[in-house]
Amino acid sequence: GSDLYVIRQLLDFKRRYPDRVHLIMGNRDINKMRIHQEMGRDDNLPPHDGVYWLRNHVQSTNAGDESDIVPSQTSASERLQFLLGRTMGSPNAFESRRLELQRERQFAQDNDDNTTISDRDVVQSYRESCHPVTGEMGNYLANATLAFSLGELFVVHGALPLTNPVLQQQIMKEEAESSHNQQSADCWKDLSFAMPWTSESGSQEASPSSSITTAKKAIHDWVDALNQFARESIDAWQQEADNDPPEKGSVWATNGEYSNKFPAYKLTQYGMGWTPDGKRNPTVVYSSWAVDGMPLRFVPDSNNQEDLLFARLVREFFRQSNIKLILSGHQPQGDMPLPIRIFEESQSTSRDHSSGSDNDEQRLPVLGWVLCCDTSYSGDTNWVNQDRQNLGRGRGPGFRGDVAVAETLVTIDSEGRLQDVRWHGVLCDGTAYETENLLESSSCAPSVGYLADGDWLPDQDGTPHETPWWAKAHLADGSILLSTAKGYDVSNYMAKPHESHVTTE
Repeated sequence: GSDLYVIRQLLDFKRRYPDRVHLIMGNRDINKMRIHQEMGRDDNLPPHDGVYWLRNHVQSTNAGDESDIVPSQTSASERLQFLLGRTMGSPNAFESRRLELQRERQFAQDNDDNTTISDRDVVQSYRESCHPVTGEMGNYLANATLAFSLGELFVVHGALPLTNPVLQQQIMKEEAESSHNQQSADCWKDLSFAMPWTSESGSQEASPSSSITTAKKAIHDWVDALNQFARESIDAWQQEADNDPPEKGSVWATNGEYSNKFPAYKLTQYGMGWTPDGKRNPTVVYSSWAVDGMPLRFVPDSNNQEDLLFARLVREFFRQSNIKLILSGHQPQGDMPLPIRIFEESQSTSRDHSSGSDNDEQRLPVLGWVLCCDTSYSGDTNWVNQDRQNLGRGRGPGFRGDVAVAETLVTIDSEGRLQDVRWHGVLCDGTAYETENLLESSSCAPSVGYLADGDWLPDQDGTPHETPWWAKAHLADGSILLSTAKGYDVSNYMAKPHESHVTTE
């Protein structure tokens, strides 16, 4: 509900510490590029034939008609509400902006309660804030990158671009060449699959792996290529800022794709989850580590070929790149960041961890960690079998609630080596917490970043669904936060140490 305030603070932070503050592009940031083209500069709205993903949905489901996918051609406020609510997944954004503008105006007018913000005011605010050159969002994108690396740390909004089509293609390559281990490493030597803007646009730009012999260098060059691609797209977007509004049939979102006709909007396509042909987009912006809320692909069923390959390729990425920690967001994980432990070897399982011990996992070498830090739905997190209660979404327009907050702290030495990874904050029930150093948790039970052992689980009657529990963190008071999820339905359980968990020598 305070988008303008937050982005202005981030830009000011970047201005004051340009070499120490690094901004990352998210899908909702990139999607705002469309506002300038699709809203125009005045009430003479550009012609708009709808967006390809809504049209594909209507055609595939026979649900709705043309009126459901084409925005208003006459009312700027109706069009903006349609774009935000139907095409950007932000149904509350229009009214949230109105409230923010009202607070700003009241402050400027010494708390005048009679302040009124019209629909026209909201539209004008979006036009100004999303201007490619002078707007806050334009400045944010111009100062942000798709990926950032510092020593053993790697940061992206989403995840590695290992989509189902990428995995299926890799499986076919491995079956054809019958060389599993070699091909898993080769995946990270040739990253053309992770540069979709080159192949689909017909570009002859070379893959960063051309004439490269090591995966580590290929990965480094791929990160550079990602950020160069983003810079070129933003430059093109800013250069066309004062062009005439698009003519009929000339709105990028109507047909999409990585088209040379719209060089600026190749980045917009990269921020989408699906391409116009219905395939998953291999992007670090929209990809996720979890499926339906849980990272169970890292504990694949021994019969699931795609999940086994996914886990192996992630291991190879860590091994080949020397990365030890990937920080990401994108997919909500309840009211606390969710760690994923990347083991040296495969951890395929039947996923029956209702009983037994995880001592075997504690002894296995760890290649690195993934930490998923999106806690934007904290206000909806549930508590299981305990005298704890989520305080809810509160008075604000968002889903985080009034009390929940999380901050991740990473310490890196002068040579780029990870020294400490921990997070602290307030859970959705108002409890303040601080975790122990993630890098020192390998000897603790249950294994943080892995399926929780049966000894630590709540009573079966209290488990909200059949999804297993995940060990999120060892807290400074000795307790362990467990989590389970089905989509956005996330539940917590606070496990306390007791005699059966204590090992003495």
